[in-house]
This record gives sequence, structure tokens and C-alpha cells, in this order.
Amino acid sequence: WAVLTCGHCFCNECIAIIVEQYSVGNRRRAIKCAICRQTTSHSEISYVFTTQTANQGQDIPVK
Repeated sequence: WAVLTCGHCFCNECIAIIVEQYSVGNRRRAIKCAICRQTTSHSEISYVFTTQTANQGQDIPVK
């Protein structure tokens, strides 16, 4: 999923549609959040991956 600078989150499929069809600004390198309309440049979109890594599930010692 993707997180915009305003904090709103969208699934990868939705953010791809927003980027492709609704980009705005100079050279169309930004999008407006579908919820609050705040502008986020394409480079500021944070993508969150939720796949499990090899070391997940291991206990981390706490002192």
C-alpha cells in the first residue's frame, strides 16, 4: 500500500490509477489526495511492503 504526505493510505492498485489518471502540476509529477486534496509529489509517495522477511518471528533480546 502507499502513504501520501498527508497521511492518507491507498492500496497499490488505487495509487497506480491515481498516479496514471490524476497527476497534476508541473509536468504532471504530483497527485492530489482523493480524500483531502493535499498535493504530494510522486517522489514523496511512501510504499509499504507487508511481506514477511526471513528474520521476522525471531525474538529480539531486550535488556
